[in-house]
Amino acid sequence: MRASVVETLGQGYIVTARAKGLTRSAIVRRHVLRNSSLPVVTVMGYAFGVAMGGAVLIETVFSWPGIGLLLIEAIRARDNQVVVGVVLFVSVAVILMNLFVDILYGVLDPRIRARR
Repeated sequence: MRASVVETLGQGYIVTARAKGLTRSAIVRRHVLRNSSLPVVTVMGYAFGVAMGGAVLIETVFSWPGIGLLLIEAIRARDNQVVVGVVLFVSVAVILMNLFVDILYGVLDPRIRARR
């Protein structure tokens, strides 16, 4: 986040905002935080997918009840319906998280919004 903020502070529109007379706090709130939060949102969306995949390993190793352990037990029992259901659930969850990240991009960065 810090590297992204430092990079954003050097952009041309920040210089323009300073030239217009905006205070430093207004520039940080309106311009810097919105544009520098994009990499953080990307990493959070990616981390969600990794966490869903890591749930299988963690829940199996520690015998914690959860969707990962359910998947492993269904594979061992050759219960195909449960395997398909768990894989479908995890896939839909990751797709919805990616959709949420894309929508959040449009909210945070006006350059990404759809043209009408």
